[in-house]
Amino acid sequence: MNAKERKQLPSGLYRIQWRDGETTSLAAVGVTADGERWLAPCNWIAPVDDEDSMLLSLAWRDVKAVTLIEAA
Repeated sequence: MNAKERKQLPSGLYRIQWRDGETTSLAAVGVTADGERWLAPCNWIAPVDDEDSMLLSLAWRDVKAVTLIEAA
């Protein structure tokens, strides 16, 4: 998912389809103070926060599609 696509996402709960085509995650998506989107998949063992922007960018790059379950 590119930056333009993710900036259009409202905060909420999503089903994330990963690029591998086999894996999905339930994830919360929110907004940082500077308008970037953060991603917190609930089946990951550690959160990725805005302090580690490289990891966050890599995570978003691996997102194939998102389905909004509920907006915040």
